[in-house]
Amino acid sequence: MKFEYACALLRVRGMEDVGWDPLEETATVFNDIGSLLQAPLNDYARIRLGLLVYSRMTEVDAIYLILVNMVEITARERYRMDPFHDLYRPAGRARYEQYPPSAKRVVKRVKERAAARGCDELAGLLDWFFNDAVRNAFFHSDYVLFGDEFRSREGTFIAKDGVRSSISSTAA
Repeated sequence: MKFEYACALLRVRGMEDVGWDPLEETATVFNDIGSLLQAPLNDYARIRLGLLVYSRMTEVDAIYLILVNMVEITARERYRMDPFHDLYRPAGRARYEQYPPSAKRVVKRVKERAAARGCDELAGLLDWFFNDAVRNAFFHSDYVLFGDEFRSREGTFIAKDGVRSSISSTAA
């Protein structure tokens, strides 16, 4: 299992030239924006930069690949280079003719695998961290920061009391 563990952490992907690792780019973006946040910025600028980092973090497949493989390895399964291959659409076509799965579908799969393997804390952490409405509103430029609210005409936010709204009042 040590070999499987190492493969998961190293994200073994087969032969690949340097400069093709989105997780390295994500780390660089994170550091670059962290540096920008040290500058004197207004609160909204900080929030917008935070949304950029958050959205990048929720989209990078490498994080989910590590998580799902670690869940499976703890259940004595083998490392898989492409554990989400069945989520690509349309099925039955060459990979270059398919669309990759959305982050929402990938997160759902990780949560399903975590729950099936008794990793309830991971599933809960993903519920806490991943907010598809925020991610989608940011990437589609369908949001407004107003007062202490994050508003989206298309997004649906669910408050802790279960109430649905197009406003999340945790922006500031």
